[in-house]
Amino acid sequence: MTTARRTREEWRSLLCDMESSGMTQQQWCDTNNINYSTMREMKYRLAKEGCLTKTDTDTDWVRLNTPTPKATISPGDESHLEIRFGSMTVTIQVKQP
Repeated sequence: MTTARRTREEWRSLLCDMESSGMTQQQWCDTNNINYSTMREMKYRLAKEGCLTKTDTDTDWVRLNTPTPKATISPGDESHLEIRFGSMTVTIQVKQP
């Protein structure tokens, strides 16, 4: 059984799809029937050749400026900040002693 060779542009498109899928690289490869090692090698090669730009595969951090809270947290109270992006959730808990 032979597998079709993909062009650089096809790999670039696949890598962009993988990055925006919300899945881990391994999950995405399993779902799309792509060998994980092959994907990693192609990602490395394309990046080394300059075929991948920062916007193709990387995520930039942005500063989140929040207003000063008007309420205070009393001793023993708990509060949290929850950030959701796609299927990912980051929760930061604050507990006053």
